[in-house]
Amino acid sequence: MMLPEIEKLLILQDRDRKLRTLRLEYKNAPLERQAFAEKQSGAQKQLDAVKLKAKEFEVERKKLETEAQAHRERIAKYQVQKFQTRKNDEFSALNHEISRAEQDIRGIEDRELDLMDAAEKQKAVIAEAEKTYTTTKAQFERQATDIDSKIKTVG
Repeated sequence: MMLPEIEKLLILQDRDRKLRTLRLEYKNAPLERQAFAEKQSGAQKQLDAVKLKAKEFEVERKKLETEAQAHRERIAKYQVQKFQTRKNDEFSALNHEISRAEQDIRGIEDRELDLMDAAEKQKAVIAEAEKTYTTTKAQFERQATDIDSKIKTVG
Protein backbone atom coordinates (compact mmCIF):
# COMPACT_ATOMS: atom_id res chain seq x y z
CA MET A 1 0.00 0.00 0.00
CA MET A 2 1.22 3.45 -1.03
CA LEU A 3 1.32 6.41 1.20
CA PRO A 4 -1.08 9.19 0.13
CA GLU A 5 1.81 11.66 -0.10
CA ILE A 6 3.72 9.40 -2.50
CA GLU A 7 0.60 8.84 -4.55
CA LYS A 8 0.08 12.60 -4.81
CA LEU A 9 3.74 13.08 -5.78
CA LEU A 10 3.42 10.45 -8.52
CA ILE A 11 0.30 12.19 -9.86
CA LEU A 12 2.12 15.52 -9.75
CA GLN A 13 5.14 13.98 -11.52
CA ASP A 14 2.89 12.55 -14.24
CA ARG A 15 1.17 15.91 -14.74
CA ASP A 16 4.52 17.67 -14.84
CA ARG A 17 5.75 15.22 -17.52
CA LYS A 18 2.58 15.84 -19.58
CA LEU A 19 3.00 19.59 -19.20
CA ARG A 20 6.63 19.42 -20.41
CA THR A 21 5.52 17.34 -23.41
CA LEU A 22 2.79 19.84 -24.26
CA ARG A 23 5.19 22.77 -23.93
CA LEU A 24 7.67 21.02 -26.24
CA GLU A 25 4.91 20.36 -28.79
CA TYR A 26 3.84 24.00 -28.52
CA LYS A 27 7.43 25.15 -29.08
CA ASN A 28 7.96 22.80 -32.06
CA ALA A 29 4.56 23.46 -33.68
CA PRO A 30 5.73 26.36 -35.91
CA LEU A 31 8.72 24.33 -37.13
CA GLU A 32 6.50 21.35 -37.79
CA ARG A 33 4.05 23.54 -39.70
CA GLN A 34 6.90 25.07 -41.70
CA ALA A 35 8.26 21.63 -42.63
CA PHE A 36 4.85 20.56 -43.96
CA ALA A 37 4.44 23.87 -45.79
CA GLU A 38 7.84 23.40 -47.46
CA LYS A 39 6.88 19.88 -48.51
CA GLN A 40 3.67 21.23 -50.07
CA SER A 41 5.59 24.06 -51.73
CA GLY A 42 8.06 21.53 -53.18
CA ALA A 43 5.21 19.48 -54.62
CA GLN A 44 3.72 22.66 -56.12
CA LYS A 45 7.07 23.62 -57.69
CA GLN A 46 7.44 20.13 -59.15
CA LEU A 47 3.93 20.33 -60.62
CA ASP A 48 4.65 23.77 -62.09
CA ALA A 49 7.92 22.50 -63.59
CA VAL A 50 6.33 19.52 -65.37
CA LYS A 51 3.49 21.70 -66.66
CA LEU A 52 6.04 24.21 -67.95
CA LYS A 53 7.89 21.40 -69.74
CA ALA A 54 4.63 20.41 -71.46
CA LYS A 55 4.12 24.03 -72.57
CA GLU A 56 7.67 24.11 -73.91
CA PHE A 57 6.93 21.01 -76.00
CA GLU A 58 3.83 22.72 -77.40
CA VAL A 59 5.69 25.97 -78.17
CA GLU A 60 8.48 24.04 -79.91
CA ARG A 61 5.93 22.00 -81.91
CA LYS A 62 4.17 25.18 -83.07
CA LYS A 63 7.52 26.68 -84.03
CA LEU A 64 8.28 23.59 -86.12
CA GLU A 65 4.81 23.79 -87.68
CA THR A 66 5.51 27.38 -88.72
CA GLU A 67 8.91 26.38 -90.07
CA ALA A 68 7.38 23.55 -92.12
CA GLN A 69 4.75 25.94 -93.48
CA ALA A 70 7.49 28.35 -94.57
CA HIS A 71 9.15 25.49 -96.49
CA ARG A 72 5.82 24.58 -98.13
CA GLU A 73 5.34 28.19 -99.22
CA ARG A 74 8.86 28.22 -100.64
CA ILE A 75 8.10 25.02 -102.56
CA ALA A 76 4.96 26.62 -104.01
CA LYS A 77 7.02 29.66 -105.07
CA TYR A 78 9.64 27.39 -106.68
CA GLN A 79 6.89 25.46 -108.51
CA VAL A 80 5.61 28.70 -110.04
CA GLN A 81 9.14 29.82 -110.97
CA LYS A 82 9.89 26.38 -112.44
CA PHE A 83 7.13 26.73 -115.00
CA GLN A 84 8.11 30.30 -115.83
CA THR A 85 11.71 29.49 -116.68
CA ARG A 86 12.94 28.41 -120.06
CA LYS A 87 16.46 27.45 -119.00
CA ASN A 88 17.25 23.83 -118.11
CA ASP A 89 19.83 24.73 -115.49
CA GLU A 90 17.36 27.02 -113.67
CA PHE A 91 14.68 24.34 -113.93
CA SER A 92 17.08 21.78 -112.49
CA ALA A 93 18.19 24.15 -109.71
CA LEU A 94 14.57 24.81 -108.73
CA ASN A 95 13.85 21.06 -108.67
CA HIS A 96 16.88 20.65 -106.43
CA GLU A 97 15.61 23.40 -104.09
CA ILE A 98 12.16 21.79 -104.02
CA SER A 99 13.70 18.40 -103.13
CA ARG A 100 15.79 19.99 -100.40
CA ALA A 101 12.77 21.81 -98.95
CA GLU A 102 10.73 18.58 -99.02
CA GLN A 103 13.55 16.80 -97.19
CA ASP A 104 13.63 19.60 -94.61
CA ILE A 105 9.87 19.24 -94.14
CA ARG A 106 10.26 15.49 -93.50
CA GLY A 107 12.93 16.23 -90.88
CA ILE A 108 10.72 18.84 -89.25
CA GLU A 109 7.74 16.48 -89.24
CA ASP A 110 9.88 13.77 -87.62
CA ARG A 111 10.87 16.22 -84.88
CA GLU A 112 7.21 17.21 -84.51
CA LEU A 113 6.26 13.55 -84.02
CA ASP A 114 9.00 13.18 -81.40
CA LEU A 115 7.67 16.25 -79.59
CA MET A 116 4.10 14.97 -79.76
CA ASP A 117 5.28 11.67 -78.27
CA ALA A 118 7.18 13.49 -75.53
CA ALA A 119 4.12 15.68 -74.83
CA GLU A 120 1.95 12.59 -74.52
CA LYS A 121 4.39 11.04 -72.05
CA GLN A 122 4.50 14.34 -70.17
CA LYS A 123 0.74 14.07 -69.56
CA ALA A 124 1.40 11.02 -67.37
CA VAL A 125 4.17 12.88 -65.54
CA ILE A 126 1.80 15.81 -64.95
CA ALA A 127 -0.94 13.49 -63.68
CA GLU A 128 1.51 11.94 -61.21
CA ALA A 129 2.75 15.36 -60.06
CA GLU A 130 -0.85 16.56 -59.61
CA LYS A 131 -1.64 13.46 -57.56
CA THR A 132 1.46 14.03 -55.39
CA TYR A 133 0.58 17.70 -54.94
CA THR A 134 -3.05 16.94 -54.02
CA THR A 135 -1.96 14.30 -51.50
CA THR A 136 0.71 16.56 -50.01
CA LYS A 137 -1.68 19.50 -49.79
CA ALA A 138 -4.30 17.37 -48.02
CA GLN A 139 -1.65 16.09 -45.59
CA PHE A 140 -0.48 19.65 -44.93
CA GLU A 141 -4.02 20.84 -44.27
CA ARG A 142 -4.67 17.94 -41.87
CA GLN A 143 -1.37 18.49 -40.08
CA ALA A 144 -1.96 22.25 -39.89
CA THR A 145 -5.37 21.62 -38.32
CA ASP A 146 -3.82 19.20 -35.81
CA ILE A 147 -1.04 21.65 -34.98
CA ASP A 148 -3.54 24.52 -34.58
CA SER A 149 -5.68 22.47 -32.19
CA LYS A 150 -2.56 21.50 -30.18
CA ILE A 151 -1.57 25.16 -29.94
CA LYS A 152 -5.09 26.16 -28.81
CA THR A 153 -5.14 23.35 -26.26
CA VAL A 154 -1.76 24.25 -24.80
CA GLY A 155 -1.98 28.02 -25.31
